[in-house]
Amino acid sequence: AKLGVFYETQDIAHPLPFAIFDEDQDNYGLNLRHVLNGQLAGRDNRVVWGGLLALGAIDIRVFQAEPDGNPRVLDGIENSNVLTAEVFIENQWQATPRLALIAGAQVGYAQRETDFSDPGGAPIANIDEDYTGFNPKLGATWQATANTQLFGNISRSYEPPIIAEFNNALDPATGTVNPALVLDDQEATTIELGARGGNGPQHNWDVAVYYSWIKDELLTVELQPGSNNFATDNAGDTVHAGVEIGAGGAQPLAWFNAGDRLRWRVALTYNDFKFNDDPTFANNDIPGIPTVFGNLEMLYEHPRGFYIGPTLQYASDYFVDFANSLEAERYLLLGAKAGYADPQGRYSLFIEARNLENDAYVSNTSTLADAQGADQAVFNPGQTRAFFAGVDISVF
Repeated sequence: AKLGVFYETQDIAHPLPFAIFDEDQDNYGLNLRHVLNGQLAGRDNRVVWGGLLALGAIDIRVFQAEPDGNPRVLDGIENSNVLTAEVFIENQWQATPRLALIAGAQVGYAQRETDFSDPGGAPIANIDEDYTGFNPKLGATWQATANTQLFGNISRSYEPPIIAEFNNALDPATGTVNPALVLDDQEATTIELGARGGNGPQHNWDVAVYYSWIKDELLTVELQPGSNNFATDNAGDTVHAGVEIGAGGAQPLAWFNAGDRLRWRVALTYNDFKFNDDPTFANNDIPGIPTVFGNLEMLYEHPRGFYIGPTLQYASDYFVDFANSLEAERYLLLGAKAGYADPQGRYSLFIEARNLENDAYVSNTSTLADAQGADQAVFNPGQTRAFFAGVDISVF
């Protein structure tokens, strides 16, 4: 059995265009995980069970945004308490030498509470909500060949709002934050099918396809372009579908030099996240997520430990508003890596260059309800040409 205990404290000064947040936060809790290996009906059986308890207290003083040099004016006080708890159990039974059956469940409970006060400490509003979820799971793995495994599962999940969402519920009637509103938790049913295989570091691959039906998805929108003032709402029905592909390997280059090899890695995701017959946004794409995102790395490795090679990163264009009227442009970035790894594992050195062509690109965006096709101040620029270097030394 493994028992973990954690504590974290933060003191954050967070200036924004519309306000200045002075935040004190304490988070603490514990988690437990226990594994039992045994037999069931004469077959190997493995049970994993455990739980989590996490608590937090967040105190925020909100000041009016004032030019530098002016005294800060207190606008209001927010005091929040958070509790998240879960217990889980999963059983994996080796039904045949090749087939393993998996069943499990998770029970979750969460509590969110925030008190809003005026600068003098007089109460303004209180929001308090409890969330519960029961999340079963069924799955199976099939060892099709010595180097290939197929898998599939169906599962339920629930996600209560984090406190930053809970404190900023969107009022659809006014288009502003309404502290009196309470958000629902997000629930989903997901089916996943996939396969993995290979023979270790020489060749490995995996592919997975998933489809999720989501109810009350928690979506956050910027109220005014460039304001950094966000609100969160529960969408109706949404769908998340996608494909995840990963592969890697090492190809000997004996024709070039004995012991040389080409090591490569590729990761690619395809995302199709949409509304489902929404009364406002119909079947539009959910904004802020590239449809395709991928990385490629190809390194020539010398048997004495030297390596060098190019890297590529690609993201397709994607919408930045729920009305799907404005897009962030796609990008393709070229980089390179070089280094030396001591064959005895005592130390390693590396240098990496990113965005070698110094392209201007959008790394991420805020999301809007409707940009009406006009350019907006929601695009965050990506990193310009940059170089990184480091050393890793083993002392044991």
